[in-house]
Amino acid sequence: MKQVLILSTLIILLNTAAAQTYSSSQLPALIKKLYGVTTYTHDNKKLCSPDFTKIHDTTDLFYKMSDDYGLYFDYFLVVYGLDNLKPLSQFREDSARYAELLYDSLIKAPLFNKCLALTVSVYAKERGFRFKDYTPPPQPVISMKDLMKVASKFFYAVDITGDTAIDFYMCVGNNPYRMEGLRSKDETGAFIEAFCFSAVMINSDNEQYPYEDYYEGYIRELRGQMRTIAPQNRLVWARNNLYAKMEKSKDLKKMLKNEYELHKTVLPFTLIE
Repeated sequence: MKQVLILSTLIILLNTAAAQTYSSSQLPALIKKLYGVTTYTHDNKKLCSPDFTKIHDTTDLFYKMSDDYGLYFDYFLVVYGLDNLKPLSQFREDSARYAELLYDSLIKAPLFNKCLALTVSVYAKERGFRFKDYTPPPQPVISMKDLMKVASKFFYAVDITGDTAIDFYMCVGNNPYRMEGLRSKDETGAFIEAFCFSAVMINSDNEQYPYEDYYEGYIRELRGQMRTIAPQNRLVWARNNLYAKMEKSKDLKKMLKNEYELHKTVLPFTLIE
């Protein structure tokens, strides 16, 4: 009886250890869990598009990661994962085929996979499990001034309509990293972008940090000045002025600093003043 108990205990310990170890070779399976397709109707046609999907199985090792880092994964998909999407467009009415081709495309996207691996390493550090055969890149030091520059780009003027109306967005798809090719060349830079994007979106309605009101108020100011700018120059002028204004937002700075302080023990960069 004692031998059976010892053997059972040993099996439990081995299983627990296995569950707490992750390998980079398992990333393709994680991609399949995190990404799929969503369907919608357009012109009486049922179409599909790529989508981030939260993990709902509470026993899954990455259940909490998909919840806590959901905006990161959405950002990595839209900004770093869809370079080879155009050939898939012919399959948008076949969701099963589209999902299959999307998966094949994502597992072959080098920087996208590096972004995921880095995020898994952050989560592993946070949750206390081992991510074997993966070495994260050297941890860069970034100044608050440079972090504000990164974050300011998520306050984006998309278009000028009429004479002075500014169409503006704070979202994953409309930002210069995706729309203007300003994205990073390495996974740590991409992670810093995702950190800023996630923090901006999560806190946009937080009364402690009314930077969205500051942003919208400045847009109203710009409209009053815009008639002095040549029509063909107005969009670039509005964008640059919005970026410069948001770089000076005390509430945005306070929010980013607080978000960093909350997570600095696991983040793959060091923030300095």
